[in-house]
Amino acid sequence: MRIVTLVSILIVVGVSSCSSDVAKKDVQQPSSQPRRTTTAASPLATVQQFLAWYRPTQDSLGSLPIVPAWLTDDGDTSDIYKVDFRVAELYLNVFRASGFVSEGYLVNERRAIQKADSTMQADRQSSGPPQGLNYDQVVFSQDPASDLEKLLRTTPTTTVRGDTARVYFSQLPEPADLREGVDLEFLLIRPQGKWVIENIRPVFID
Repeated sequence: MRIVTLVSILIVVGVSSCSSDVAKKDVQQPSSQPRRTTTAASPLATVQQFLAWYRPTQDSLGSLPIVPAWLTDDGDTSDIYKVDFRVAELYLNVFRASGFVSEGYLVNERRAIQKADSTMQADRQSSGPPQGLNYDQVVFSQDPASDLEKLLRTTPTTTVRGDTARVYFSQLPEPADLREGVDLEFLLIRPQGKWVIENIRPVFID
């Protein structure tokens, strides 16, 4: 969710109250049309298909004005950052329509956005990248395009226990074209015979 690298755009559908400065910008809203997925896909295939779906979608998702005041930051310290939750729901709906994630995943992401909103307002943040939203929360990186390419070339380990699974991407050493950064853990569940992603989290190794 590289929410923080937002570029100013206009959300045509469902967002009528963004700031007038934002409203003057052009927009291409990410598609939220349901996507057909292979119900027999393994946990690893599900994660790989999800990353392949996310790669061309990430840029438009990262452009949504979830924190409008940040887009129009003019040094006015009275304009405290806050989340536009209607835009946040548009963001979450794109993931829901992909067919790759569970409702539990969406609940966790919504809570993360709510926590970021509370932090920004408690700290009265009015400049700089929005706290808690300054990295992509799918690959936990500030350079998601590059990291996505590396992830798609990395072979993770997969552990399956009944209707739960874990797909784990470890850091890789040199050569430099292989993936570096935090380890990533994808947790999956299988409701009604189809694997879906329940959680994605970074694993920091000392």
